[in-house]
Amino acid sequence: MAARRPTPRQRRKGTASTSVYLDWIEHLADASKTRTVIVAHKRDADVLKSLGVRNVYYPIEPYFRFLDSIIKIKRECILLFDATRPGNSVSERVGSDLNQHGIKTNTRFRKLLFTSANKELGGLLKFIHQQVMGAERKHAAGPAHGL
Repeated sequence: MAARRPTPRQRRKGTASTSVYLDWIEHLADASKTRTVIVAHKRDADVLKSLGVRNVYYPIEPYFRFLDSIIKIKRECILLFDATRPGNSVSERVGSDLNQHGIKTNTRFRKLLFTSANKELGGLLKFIHQQVMGAERKHAAGPAHGL
């Protein structure tokens, strides 16, 4: 009997270096020039836009209006939903609805979410924005007055 081959993923989950996250963001930003990126929440869209990703949309109510607006754009879509059970179901629903109308969908950017410690896109983007990109957090209060 042949020896069992090693698994292709040598690193343990959640131990990716910061260069992996930088490469992921750069690749996503390049892909967003010609494709539409769909995320689950407005705050995820805002953070992606601040990281240089273009054409970012998120589902709004009613769902059929959102679907019609994406279909009118007529671009391939990158589905970037959380790597959780609810995120998987939403990704499948949106992907199947877009495929029925002839819009190609791509979910390969979700692979990083499945292999990282953060399964939710918002947590991963917050980590990338603060730790990897070196951005400081903006304080709403501002400087103290009257001192």
